[in-house]
Amino acid sequence: MVAISNLAVLSLLFLFVYSLIGKQFFHGDMIDEDGAVTRYHFNTTHDAMITMFIVLTGENWNYVMSTVAYHHKGQEVLSVIFFVSAVLIGNFMLLNLFLAILLKYLQDAVD
Repeated sequence: MVAISNLAVLSLLFLFVYSLIGKQFFHGDMIDEDGAVTRYHFNTTHDAMITMFIVLTGENWNYVMSTVAYHHKGQEVLSVIFFVSAVLIGNFMLLNLFLAILLKYLQDAVD
């Protein structure tokens, strides 16, 4: 049970750090295709963490990246690097930690 709580804390720390980085570089309202303010934004830490959670789960992360790149002119390359690194590092980290926990429990079951 301790390993799962460590995984949760590390995941929340990753989300928090990337949310603060996103809040620093991509603060401001963004408009979607319908003319309404999009729910994917980095205006508050809470909304930034929700946005980064959506990105980390892989749910429509490329739409979020293109929306951020469109509304922050001059930072298109930065937004691509930010979102691709978040997806790659986040998924790689979570997969490795999950597999390590799983292998530990399997090894304990064999012993």
